[in-house]
Amino acid sequence: MRTRTHQPQRVRGMDRLSAVVAVIGLVSACESGKSEPNPAGSRSRFEAVEAEADPRFAPDQFCENWQADGGPAFSLPPLAGAAGAGSGAGPGAGSARWVNVWATWCKPCIEEFPRIADWTAKLAGAGHRTELVFISVDGADVNLEEFAKLHPEVADTLQISDPEQLSGWLEGLGLPANAVLPIHLFVDAAGRLRCVRMGGVGAEDFPGVEQVLGSI
Repeated sequence: MRTRTHQPQRVRGMDRLSAVVAVIGLVSACESGKSEPNPAGSRSRFEAVEAEADPRFAPDQFCENWQADGGPAFSLPPLAGAAGAGSGAGPGAGSARWVNVWATWCKPCIEEFPRIADWTAKLAGAGHRTELVFISVDGADVNLEEFAKLHPEVADTLQISDPEQLSGWLEGLGLPANAVLPIHLFVDAAGRLRCVRMGGVGAEDFPGVEQVLGSI
């Protein structure tokens, strides 16, 4: 009777000890896994997901017109002032170009100026060589120097020589003559127009700009 009374207690004690040993073994394995580096070429699931580009901002989604390979040659419209009429736009010395077409009467254009300036600095820090070019479609009677005092981001803007020529230039780019401003044109270093985006860019659109510039 004594043996039957004490034997189950000893067995239960051994079971508890085994459970404790098992838990200690699992904790040790987890801690070991944390400190042990991944094998060469391997990534955790989190890292792999983070490395994937967001498909919502893929160039063919971000751009109204996206040329994955090649694209038409890009040229500037006839320009006023020292830039000269009929100026072309050759390769940007190894840099892609982000051409922003705007006007002083375009509220979305004005709202995005600081954002674009911040983004170009951020892109440069990430290794994207990008030349930012502003083109105003205002008439010659608009004093852009005075406007730039309030909006220094466009201090070096170009200006179309004749707003009446805007529709023809836009149609030459494959855009409707009455395309909505602002217009964003992304040109590769070979001078080919790769992406056309109409309308303003919001704070959430930076991944789209980054993916476009990373693809041209």
